[in-house]
Amino acid sequence: MISYTGITSLAPSFQCLEKLCSLRLEYTHLRDASLIREFEELKVLILRGSRIEQLPKGLVTMTKLKLLDISNTLFLSGIPHNLISKLSLLMELYIWNSFGDWEVEGRGGSRVSEALRKGKKAASIIYNNNNNNKLFML
Repeated sequence: MISYTGITSLAPSFQCLEKLCSLRLEYTHLRDASLIREFEELKVLILRGSRIEQLPKGLVTMTKLKLLDISNTLFLSGIPHNLISKLSLLMELYIWNSFGDWEVEGRGGSRVSEALRKGKKAASIIYNNNNNNKLFML
């Protein structure tokens, strides 16, 4: 767990952790998460409150991922098209307070990415309706 630290990037030595199953980078100053693409064994990825701007392109190869938490990632520009639908084992997706200027109208006037609406296979997708602070489970 590297959570709650001022770390801004992952050291290249992280690539040696090929069998890593859980990675918690919540509330860090991390902006570039590209090294995360190396961890194909990940089952839990928590980026909550980090400063990432884009999800790692290699996230699509993390077919064992069961939980993804990108809540409160205010700098995140969106979720790549069809990403969620390719994560076939994904059971929990947390995205509250992460909408900014994401596209596509969702329930209750909140904004939800097209990737989520078309590919929602997750058992629990929890998001915050920014208009009235209610949580929805899809």
